[in-house]
Amino acid sequence: MSNNFQTPIAIKQLKSLSVLILTALLLAACGGDGGGNISGGGNISGGGDISDGGDISDGGDISDGGDISGGGNISGEEGYRPCSIDVSEAAVGAPIGTDDPLEAYQWYLGPDYANVTGAWEMSTDGAGIEIGVVDIAVQLDHEDLVENIIQEASINVFVGGPNDANATNPYPSDCEEDGHGTSVSGIIAATADNGRGIKGIAYNAKIWGANLILRGGFSGNQLASTFSNRVIQTDILSNSWGYANPTLLWTAPSSFVTLIKDGLTTGSGGNGISYVFSAGNNGGDRDSIPNSKDRSSYSEHLNHEGVIVVCAVGSDHNVSSYSEPGPNLWLCGYSSSGRRPDVVRAVDAHNPGNTQLFELGLPTLDLSGAVGYNDGSNTTTVSNDDDTRCFLRGGRFNFGATWELPACTTSGDPTPWSPSATSSYHRYFTGTSAATPMVSGVIGLMRAANSGITWRDVKLILAESAREPADLGNFIEGANTYFNGTTKYTYSDAYGFGIVDAAAAVALAKKWTPVFQNMVKWMPSSASVASNIAVPATATTNISFIEYVQAEIQGEQGEPNFGALDIRLTSPSGKESVFAVKHQCVKRTSVSNAFEATNDCPVFNNARTFTFGAANFFGEDPAGTWTLVATREGVPLNLNWQLIIHGHQR
Repeated sequence: MSNNFQTPIAIKQLKSLSVLILTALLLAACGGDGGGNISGGGNISGGGDISDGGDISDGGDISDGGDISGGGNISGEEGYRPCSIDVSEAAVGAPIGTDDPLEAYQWYLGPDYANVTGAWEMSTDGAGIEIGVVDIAVQLDHEDLVENIIQEASINVFVGGPNDANATNPYPSDCEEDGHGTSVSGIIAATADNGRGIKGIAYNAKIWGANLILRGGFSGNQLASTFSNRVIQTDILSNSWGYANPTLLWTAPSSFVTLIKDGLTTGSGGNGISYVFSAGNNGGDRDSIPNSKDRSSYSEHLNHEGVIVVCAVGSDHNVSSYSEPGPNLWLCGYSSSGRRPDVVRAVDAHNPGNTQLFELGLPTLDLSGAVGYNDGSNTTTVSNDDDTRCFLRGGRFNFGATWELPACTTSGDPTPWSPSATSSYHRYFTGTSAATPMVSGVIGLMRAANSGITWRDVKLILAESAREPADLGNFIEGANTYFNGTTKYTYSDAYGFGIVDAAAAVALAKKWTPVFQNMVKWMPSSASVASNIAVPATATTNISFIEYVQAEIQGEQGEPNFGALDIRLTSPSGKESVFAVKHQCVKRTSVSNAFEATNDCPVFNNARTFTFGAANFFGEDPAGTWTLVATREGVPLNLNWQLIIHGHQR
């Protein structure tokens, strides 16, 4: 861990943004548009916390190779039709000069935040790196992205087959709602120095898109088609989506593990794909139901040793109110904070002297022209309640506007650029959906700076270079760091190893020698109902440096109410991973689609196991006694479980 830093006085977190959480059968994108509706879940008020927003209707598990149980047919026979987006210069505006007119608004690039500008100074821009974006849709011909798109590499899993006219075109099918993946792609690799909009973090990387979550759910075949696409060529796979039934366990399809293993083994030319996933946006109580917060550890696909789980922090470096905690988090990226405090006056870093008051999301791409989140029809509005708070609503860049309210008086944004041009951009992209592509872009810079690093090296570098926010997060000191050897890893269930620092990560990547020892997987010969499992010395396990730990809970030992359980794993060093805490399970009502409390949330009641994952034991020697303590309503419970340790011998 490096570079503790204080909150800079130039910008403070100021408001809460409404967030679009895409509602569908099973899965949800982990981010938002900064204002507007929850599809299927009603409106979020302009000042409500992101955690107050809804996520998704109940849906069944994904059956391997088939459709989602209970979800109906989601194959190409339903018919895929791309919507029509006008990308002519008349619709999107002409470029201005050779710079990026909106780069000044990309606050997160600066040295006090993700420090991407510092990484660029080391002559790395993502060139030679290929990044897949798995999302709802990606507008491949967006004027500020098209130069970095690999059209023939992209994949549409909702058409009849490879000979379909749209087989390599995961284009939006709804021009009003399908901007999420394009916004994600812009953060990663929007074109630089083209007289348009913003600059991507890895602005010379190449992007391919996949529309796996276009309809919320997907079949096992569609999952396989997406995750087996261009495995050898792909360096990073960015996933701003996740399971959307909070407070419940989601058992990942068994094929997911096989697909990830193949990507780690053969991907990126043999160096392994970096799989980056959002932690999720359900870190707050659902519909004001007490103790209904979700944890990232409840989603099994986030508990894999090859996955980098990304949390979110606001511009104040505090973990976002909606970001899900868990022992499987790796690190955070910047996004909105999800909070709306009493009015705080702060200098707008983009416009010195402007006392503009807002909580910062990430400026990025929207669908081109007058469609998508920012349709160009209205300017951003400012709202206040009882003259004590002030916050912006909407994602638009409305240059030249003047806002005058008792709680805030601002001059408008100063940059002269046509309204039609700025309709292709979105000022307040939020959620862990925004934080995830930030980390994906930084990994692109790292892998461009040192083409020899593997997926394991990427995780090691990120853990050692992450910033720990000063006086925040209750970080616990861990083992000695891998490269430096004298500093310690520090870890928090809210932040993982800290906040991404692009410059520190690239600097470390440049001097990094790839780990040459193979990753070893050690586990006892059989599962155990005993709470303690003894791990022998290194001579037997061939592990002295832990890279990841898993606890596999065996099936056929049904528990009627997951919310009544507390499950924790303690290492020989005394470090503890909290896999599950006692909480209130919730489910969607069939009438209003709102959440309601339920105690009908059984777990471990079929032949499938569930695997929890822990990153916080990173670097420890595993030898000694590991203890799994499970309780039901405070009463000790013996679970049949298996300990799995991944690591190597140094």
